Amino acid sequence: MVAYGAVEAEIRIYVTSTDRKRVYCPQCRTVTEAVCVTGQRVACEGCGGSLRVDTHVSRRHGAYLGVCD
Repeated sequence: MVAYGAVEAEIRIYVTSTDRKRVYCPQCRTVTEAVCVTGQRVACEGCGGSLRVDTHVSRRHGAYLGVCD
């Protein structure tokens, strides 16, 4: 929403599930949905790379950051 011009005060975030997470791949910019916990590895649906699910959540992408390490 920030990418579309919304400001911080206009955004409300509600957690609806803690099991299924959206994970953003910085390599190919794909968002993969997976049942995982932070620190766990998931396979990117776009490039197939191994992503470690970071604790950082991007409000711009609405997803956890996947770290390629």
